[in-house]
This record gives sequence, structure tokens and C-alpha cells, in this order.
Amino acid sequence: MTTVKQILDNKGHETYNVSPGATVFEALQIMADKDCGALMVLDSDGKLVGMFSERDYARKIILHGKSSKESIVEDYMTTELTTARPESTTLELMAVMTNKHVRHIPVLDHNKLAGVVSIGDVVNAIIKEQDITIKDLEKPDSMKSPFVQGNRISVKGYISSNGILEETVLDLSTEDTIESDLNELSRGVDRPFIFVSHSPPFNTPLDVIYDGNHVGSMSIRKFIEKWSEKGLLIAAFHGHIHESPHRSGSIQTIIGDVLCMNPGQGNGEGAEFRYVIFELSGTRIFLAS
Repeated sequence: MTTVKQILDNKGHETYNVSPGATVFEALQIMADKDCGALMVLDSDGKLVGMFSERDYARKIILHGKSSKESIVEDYMTTELTTARPESTTLELMAVMTNKHVRHIPVLDHNKLAGVVSIGDVVNAIIKEQDITIKDLEKPDSMKSPFVQGNRISVKGYISSNGILEETVLDLSTEDTIESDLNELSRGVDRPFIFVSHSPPFNTPLDVIYDGNHVGSMSIRKFIEKWSEKGLLIAAFHGHIHESPHRSGSIQTIIGDVLCMNPGQGNGEGAEFRYVIFELSGTRIFLAS
């Protein structure tokens, strides 16, 4: 299990700091120059007395219409800090970050600031401890679980854009996730609908890769379960894991009361055309895959 000390030894112990008497504007300038989301607030003796983050600025300054040039860091910094020790493990930090909704944790060694660990640092460390590679995941599943526990994703990979492979880097600290996409796309839905997604739901006959491992999305599975309970989701269609029907022996599964399908099409031997016909309130809908 990776420890905080190992993370800091790898990334460095440097911290970006600001004094309590600095203006919020000065703090923002430092964050912009250093491209960081939080600053440690140290007093004249070098003692950690707080932390000032982008979240503090947004919630305590902007929302109240206050001026950053007239506001002092000391008045708006977070003083009730969650800290870690060098011997703390990555799983301990992930649990704390998830439960307390924090993205940066100062590390104290004998009450002295020894570094800062971010959620991105923790996720990347956890990834290196795992054994399984998720097939072509292009963004994190959710903020709480960027990937299904027990699976590992490649931080660097390639995506296809207009038929051309382009190198991409997966940002594991971003709030742009599959879960956030689904929440945005389903906002205001008040009538029956059919759901189509490239990735299949996790741990089903639809997401089994060649070696027998399940590599689908937990967020997509939860989305199907949620809308099945609401009685508005008619069916869900998926793809991506083309070998899944051959490995699992099925092109379909039921989640809640929703029919989910992965035709498993390919261009090789045995590929065939599949289709589904629905009868909805007397209107016939023809769907081909």
C-alpha cells in the first residue's frame, strides 16, 4: 500500500504558501502563477495556520460580492484543516477526501508542514497499485469513484477523432465525469425515453472483455437503476466491448425492469445485423443496431 511519504518523495515536498495578512488578490495571483488550487497559510514562524483555496474564494468572496483586493486571507481562509501523516496510506486519504469533500490535504511531520497531497496525487497512486486495465476509458466515472475499485486505468492513451488516433491524458482530478454528463443530459426529463451510451453498465454480461474482466461504467449502471425506479427508462443500448457477447454468451441483460443490450458487432466472421422493435402506445418504433 502506497504511503503519503512515498507520494511526496516522488512528487516533491514543495508547497505554495501565503501569509495571513496578504490580500485575497495576492493569493489568487500566486495560485495563477503556480497553477494550483490551494495555498497553505503560514504565520511568521512558518507554522501552518490555515489553507486558502479556490473554493474559499468562490464561496466566501465572489458569492458575497466582496473585493479580492480589499479582503485579507486571514479573514476567509479555512482554519479547521484535515491533515495527514507521512505514514498515512492512499486508501485512508481517499476515504477522508470523499467523506469530508476536500481536494487538498496538508501533510504534517512532527507538527511541521512536510508537503501537500491532492486528490489527483492519491488517485494516481491508487491506480499504480491495481492490476486490471479498463478498456479505452476517456474520462473518470465519478468524483467519488474515478474508476471501479479493483480496476486500473491508463493515464495516457489514445482516442479516435474523425478516424485519426490522437494522444490524450486522462485528468483524474477533473469534475468532468461520466456521472456529471449523465446528470446534465437527464436534467428536466419527464417522459419515457431510450438511453444509448457507448460504454455498457458495469458487472453485466455486456461489459466482459477478452480476459473475463468486467470493465463497464458504474455511473451508467446507477443511471439505469435510477431511471428504472422512476418508470421512465424504456431500454438501454450499448456497444464498445465488442467481444462481450462472445465471452458472456448474451447480448442482453435486465437492470431493474429495463432491457439493456450490447449487440457486440464486429467486422469479422460471425458479425450479423441485429434490430429491436418496440410497440409504444400504438406507435411502432424500429431501432437498428
